[in-house]
Amino acid sequence: LEEKAKFVTELTDFIDKFLSFVDSDLNINYKRHSAIMEQVEAMIEVHLNSLDNLRRILKRSPTAKARVFKPPMLPGEHMILEAIHAYLLPDGRDIGTWVPA
Repeated sequence: LEEKAKFVTELTDFIDKFLSFVDSDLNINYKRHSAIMEQVEAMIEVHLNSLDNLRRILKRSPTAKARVFKPPMLPGEHMILEAIHAYLLPDGRDIGTWVPA
């Protein structure tokens, strides 16, 4: 919770500094700057709440381990090591038309 508050403060400060530069270039007054910052702070809060909800959902649902299937081999090809997973890139040969020398 403390880490979240620190993050929100740093993010708000960063956006405030950025808006200050933009405001000075566009001659936007302080009142308009304050209104924009209020909207930004509200959006930050909305996004953090949605991220918190997403994190809770992801913690509850078990993620399945990715399965790596053995790639189809061309005639004459064989696996050297079963423990090393790799993808075979197409090399222009059609499957079943290759004849070993």
